[in-house]
Amino acid sequence: MICALIGVVVVGGVIALVRDNGGHTYPVSSDARLKTNLRHVDTLDNGIRLYAFQYLGDPQTFVGVKAQELADDVRFAPTVSVGPTGYLVVDYGKLGLKLANADAMKKSAQGALAVADSL
Repeated sequence: MICALIGVVVVGGVIALVRDNGGHTYPVSSDARLKTNLRHVDTLDNGIRLYAFQYLGDPQTFVGVKAQELADDVRFAPTVSVGPTGYLVVDYGKLGLKLANADAMKKSAQGALAVADSL
């Protein structure tokens, strides 16, 4: 179940994203090629689509964006870059969002990079 409350996106009773217009940076590997079980869960008022997913090799579920989708939208394309591994990275801070579980998400994304490299 998802609901937006005063700038917070709650997924399954857990805060997933917080609105952050403070100019902070939160770059995370958000390339769809590193994710599995992607399912659309919500669309923010500005058109950003949120997905629940797992990174390759990790059973933990996260909520975030799909980099390819943002790269194709001129409004959000500047938030997407190609990381040193060749996979797309999204700066959530530039989107005005802060990940509530950024450290766990970044760690899981690093594991997904290792899994993808072994395929």
